[in-house]
Parts: sequence; structure tokens; C-alpha cells
Amino acid sequence: MKNISSLFLLGLISIQCLAFQANVSRSPAPDWLDPFPISKPAIEENWSYYYLDFERQIHLPKQTTFHHYRYQALTADGIQEMSDISIEFDPSFQKLIFHKIGIERDNKFLNQLNLDKVTTASTESTVERHLYDGSMTALLHLDGVQKGDIIVLSYSIKGFNPVHQGHFSTNLYHGFTIPVNHFNYRVYAGNNQVVYHNDVNIEMEPSIREETSGKVYTWTSSPEKPIELDNNLPVWTLDLPMTAISTQKNWREVVQWAMPLYRFDSNQLTSPIQENLETREKALALIRWVQDEIRYLGLESGIGAYKPNPPPKVYRQKFGDCKDKSLLLVALLKKEGIDAFPLLVNTTYRHNLNKIIPSNSAFDHCVVSLTVDNKNYFVDPTMANQGGDLDHSYFPDYGYGLLIKDDVSELIPLPKPKKPEIDIQEKIYVDSIGGQAMMEIKTIYKGAKADNIRSEFENNPLSSIQKEYLNFYNNLYPGIIETQEMQFYDEQRNGSNEILVKENYKIGQFWLQDEDNTLIYSRIYPLVLESMINYPGATARKSPYALGYPFTFKQETQIMLPEPWTVKDTEVRITEPTYDYSNQIKGFGERISVKYSYDLKQDFLEGELVPEFLSDHEKIRNDLMFTLTYNPGLIADEKSGLALFVFFTVLITTIFFGIKIYRHYDPKPWIYAENKGIGGWLILPAIGLTITPFRITYDFTTVGYLNKALWSNAAAMNLTEAVAFELVYNTCFLVFSILLIVLFYSRRTSIPRLMTIFYATNLVAILTETALTYESVNLDYQLLVQATVAAIIWIPYFNISETVKSTFCKTRKTIEPEPNSFPISIHPTLQQNGNLP
Repeated sequence: MKNISSLFLLGLISIQCLAFQANVSRSPAPDWLDPFPISKPAIEENWSYYYLDFERQIHLPKQTTFHHYRYQALTADGIQEMSDISIEFDPSFQKLIFHKIGIERDNKFLNQLNLDKVTTASTESTVERHLYDGSMTALLHLDGVQKGDIIVLSYSIKGFNPVHQGHFSTNLYHGFTIPVNHFNYRVYAGNNQVVYHNDVNIEMEPSIREETSGKVYTWTSSPEKPIELDNNLPVWTLDLPMTAISTQKNWREVVQWAMPLYRFDSNQLTSPIQENLETREKALALIRWVQDEIRYLGLESGIGAYKPNPPPKVYRQKFGDCKDKSLLLVALLKKEGIDAFPLLVNTTYRHNLNKIIPSNSAFDHCVVSLTVDNKNYFVDPTMANQGGDLDHSYFPDYGYGLLIKDDVSELIPLPKPKKPEIDIQEKIYVDSIGGQAMMEIKTIYKGAKADNIRSEFENNPLSSIQKEYLNFYNNLYPGIIETQEMQFYDEQRNGSNEILVKENYKIGQFWLQDEDNTLIYSRIYPLVLESMINYPGATARKSPYALGYPFTFKQETQIMLPEPWTVKDTEVRITEPTYDYSNQIKGFGERISVKYSYDLKQDFLEGELVPEFLSDHEKIRNDLMFTLTYNPGLIADEKSGLALFVFFTVLITTIFFGIKIYRHYDPKPWIYAENKGIGGWLILPAIGLTITPFRITYDFTTVGYLNKALWSNAAAMNLTEAVAFELVYNTCFLVFSILLIVLFYSRRTSIPRLMTIFYATNLVAILTETALTYESVNLDYQLLVQATVAAIIWIPYFNISETVKSTFCKTRKTIEPEPNSFPISIHPTLQQNGNLP
């Protein structure tokens, strides 16, 4: 089949070459031309070449466009680039007529117009997109070009595409990125023709000359300097000054021109889907059938560039271009009673299409609009391997479109596509410190990202994809190997359009040696995110800066370690109108979680915001790396002698003072105390107090305050003072919380003041810790907020509440009577209060 296609294309090219020979000639310049000025050379020292004259004259009644160019080659590169003349035309309806080709040198003209030296080639600019438009390129190589030569070229192309039915449109540019001394454009219109024009990035009214046969429109200009364009411009940017001209007044005229071209008869079609489907299922099945079963191929010579083939023909031959596939889908949908219409769009101008003058050549692509259950949907039939139901199918951001429908007279705005998503879940199992690791990766792709990955797996061998992925991860983990074959799950193709890819790897060199050979370290880095936000640099600018299609990215990497690891919980969060970014690191003893998220909200940025954006993203890229550092000289469970000494010293001291407080601190109870039980709002602080010793003990176990490795890591992170403070504070607070639990449930009178100390101390401790770690880590202020709120609520409560005073009304003497005391008769009220005056 491939050989047959090759022979077909070879035959097509041969026919075109014969047509070329019959449609290329030479003659003097047309007699209808207005004379045009000839510019004098003006040496441009910093350019390899420049234009002296750029001339086009268009005669609409004669359907002829005359071209005249004079340019000077100044350097060897200029000679290399401009000594080969190439002219593109379509021999199916156009004739190429050469008038003059030669070199001006030393006030002499060296003629080089020789048709025998003109060769032909098929234009292949769109072959990679499976489009064969039938155009040919005439090639002529100039002989003996020297530096400083002025090359002169003039020719005419006669014939407009008959599908335009006499209409004409083009863009007349008034500036390029290379110097041009003089622009000259003239358009000759007949008495029954009107030339409409629209300026972009320039204000230039034409001069109009009345003639008996019509009007002559003229635009002339002499730019002072070439146009300087910024890098990384969005594709839809209208960056050059131009005048767009057209003989069509409005979009309604364009629709009326297109209607006859898109007529069809669906009676000759047989539906390729099941009959017992619901309307939405039918629509989706037909869309997927046209996308996947009708091959994308366009033979767009002449009329075929604008007029689609009949749907029955496309149905039979199983291939077609965007117009063919769109009209076939419309015909199939209407045959099933579903309202649908072709929709013309421009994949380059997009949101700027409404700034372009109406014309039938303003579009380069055709898609489909359909209505199901009173809701409009848009589909691109050329996109194979798509997924999702009608509500989850991706439709590109084409900006504006023109419906081919009777009552349409304006462009319609098209919906913004839903943002695609990537969600990566990594789990890394480290077998030993300094040893190897196993990595499991689950990636969920949604929306357009799912379509892309589906197409990748559909069109490439799994072994090739696996190799590509390995090369990608090898940038971070040298020598990584796969342990299982990649797995691809596409169970949601006709629903939410989600794809799951599973990968399993062995990382032999998970730990690396530092330059001083004293530490080993390992790196966690979101390679995928880094590749997605690697925006090109740019200088100060006013023009828009392309960011690419908006997307949402999430990644969580969990590292399972063979021993507890000290990690300071940190979070970085940036929220901007253009993007959101966050990086969260949390430690859970032997497990560490590193989360990244990035949400790009728009596809371009205004020029004045670019420097700050790029500077912020340089900081973000520097923030992406998370490093585990280990000193191999330390035994994993080896204790720090100094830490043990501090711990036991603080513990014994705190227990001593705790016993003192328990025995001797007995404030007098409130005289009106009712000896209530613990209840009401007191339940909440009781719960918090009860779990405090368990939380502190858990922290001691997981963080490892007594381990030498912790102190080594703390020194590397400039956190020694913070860790020392936490050790002392947690030791004191452990004993203090146990003392408070005993006093709280004994309802001792000391509780109100001690609970005040409890909440105030907790707040001060967190403030101190914040101050000690402020410059070393990015802090999560949630604990500080919680401690502040708790202090504000409970400190006044324990000092003002009558419930508190009526509950905590016992002293140690009433709970533990001294031996050999004599019984006394006490008034019942005083006995209830539990204390003698």
C-alpha cells in the first residue's frame, strides 16, 4: 500500500512538472503597470542584505499580480541566501511569466533570465502534515554574484483560483525584520469592484485614482528602520505593520460564498455505528469514527484548497483533509438527526481573527459545531486518538470561527478549552542508607495530556517509549533500570478521558558522594515540572510573551527510609494572576513527603510583566530540588552524649519542681465553689491536655532528638539552636503536661493558673522556634495561629469562668488527709467546698 501511495504521488508530481513547462514563459513587463521609482543603494553595514525596492501591482480584472524586487547582497551570507531565486505558484490555474532577472554592477545590468536554467520542484512545506497542495516552485540559481551586487527580479503570476469566484484578498506589508528602502503597492479594480482595506499596526490611507475602467489604489512608504521583534511571541501575534485588502465587505458575504461549496447529500451514506444508541452516544461514536477511521490526507490543488470533496467519496476512500473530514462528520450527524455545521477557523490568528478584514482566504482550518440536548459542542475531526465524552473532549483554543450556515453574518467566539492535568505519584523505597532504592511511579493524564499520551502509546513501540523514559530519568538517577514493563490503562477513554501509566524502576545510585567525600546525599526533583516551566529568556519588551497552553501539574514523592529522618516541615506558596505554585515538605519519621503543584492560568503574559515572571521562575526552579544528606561516619542509632546529658538533666530538674508544685501549690478555692464535676466546655481542654504527652513522646520517637545523626543534620541546616530549644522545651513540657493531667482530673485549685502558664508557654515556645528557624526554612504558620487562638480563648476562660472556679476547688489536704488528724464537725456548705476558712 505504501508503494502504491508513493507511485501515486510520483505520478502527481510528474503531471505537475509537465503543467509547469506549459505554464512558465517570459515577456516584457505588462503595459498596464504604473511606473515605479528606483531607489539608490544605501549601504547597510550591519546587514547581510537589504531591499532597495519592494513592489507589487495587482490587476483584479486581469487576475494578474506583478512583482518587482531589488535587493543588495553585502556579505558572503547575503550572497548565499539571496542568490537562489524561488517562486511558488499553482500550475492548475496560474501562469508564471518572467520579465527580468539579472544583476546591477558598476552601472551595468547583467542579464540572467534564461528559462533553460529554470528548474522545477514540488513544494513540500506541508508534506509533514500530510497535505499536498499541488503548488510548484520555480528555481533559478544566479551565477557570479559578488558582494555589493544588486539583484533585480520581476515577474507576474496570472490567474486567480476559480473557487474564489472573482474575489480577491491579500496582506500588504509595510515593514519587515530586514531593511527595505521603499514599498510600493497598487491595486487596479474594475468599475464593479470595491476594494475594502484594514490597517494593522499602522495608519496608512491609500491614494485613489479614478479611471474610466475603475479605480487604482496606491500605498507607498519608506520605513526608517526594520521591525524589531521580540522572541517567544504567541503565534497569534500580529506583529508586522500591514494593510489587509479584500473585495468582500463582511463575513456574511464570506458565508454566502462558502455555502454552495459545503452542500452535500447524506442519502448516499450508510451510518458506520450501531442503531440502538442514544443521541449523545451516537454523536460521540460518529466523532470518534471520523477521527480515527478516516485518514488525514489532503490533495489540495486549485479548487480543492477550498472546496471539500463530497462526503460519499470521502467515506469510500477513507481519507480526506480537514474540510473533507468535517463535512463528512456533519453529513453523518445530520443523517442521525443531530444538528451540525462546518466551522471555519484560523489556527494562527485565533483570538485576533476578528481584527482581520473579512475574506474567504482568512481561514486555514475547518472543524465542526454540533448541538446535542440544546448544548453546543465543538469538535476537530482531524484529531485522532482523542478521548472523553462530549463534555470532556478537548477542543483547541481557536478563538473565533465562522459557521457555514444561512443566517450567520458574524464570527462566533469559541470556548476556552479545559486545562489538561498531570498528576504524578512517586514512591521511593530506600533499602539502606548509602544503598539502592526502588521507585514506583503512577501518572494520571487528563484532557489534552491524555490525548497526547494515548497517541504516543498508539504510534510507538512500548520498548521505544520505555527507553525514552529511562533516558529522561537518567538525568537525575544515573544507571536507573526498569524492573517491570510499563503499564498503560485507558479505561476512561469514553468518559472523563483519564489515562494511567505505571512505571517501576531500580535506582542503583540513589546516594551520591559529595565533593569533600564526607557526606552522601540523594536528590528529589520534579523533572517533568521543570521541563514544563523552562521558559526562554527575554529582554525588556512591550509585546506579549508566549507561555504555552495552560495546564495543571501535581506531583507527590514519598521517600520510605530505613530509619527515622529529621525533616523540617516547610511550605512555599506563590499565588499570582498568571500562575500558582506550591512546594510542601513534611516528615513522618521514616517517611518523607515532597509535594509540588503548578497551575498555569493563561497562555501569554503582557510584555512589561515578563522580567518579574522570569525572575520568579528562576527562584522556583532553584526551589524544586529537595536533598537528603547523611554523614556515613555516624551510626544510625548512635546517641549523642551531650543530648543525653541535657535530656536527663532537664528531666530530673523538671520532675523535682513538678513534685514541689504538686505538694505545695494549693491556692485557696473560690468561696462560692459548688464542687462541680468536669463537664461543659472543659471537655475540650481536657482532651487536648490528655493527648499532649502522647504527641510529645511520638515526636521524640520519630524525630530522634537524642540521635547523633539528627544533630549532624541540624548543624548542616543551621538549625542546632532550634533543635536544642525543642529538646529542652519538649522535655519540660512532657513532665509539665503529665503534672497538669494529674491536677486537672483531681480538680485541684492550682489548675486555672497552671493552665494559663500552659497556653502562654506554648505560644511563647512556638514564637521562639519561629524566630530561630526563620532564616533557615520556609515556615508553616498554622501551628502559630492555632497556639495564638488557643491562648486567646482559654487563658481568659480559666481565669474568669465561674464553672472553672466551681470545678477546680480541691486542695491536696482535702484529697490526701494527714494521718492522726482529729475528726471535726463541719458545716455542710464548708464541707462541700472542701476547705476550712
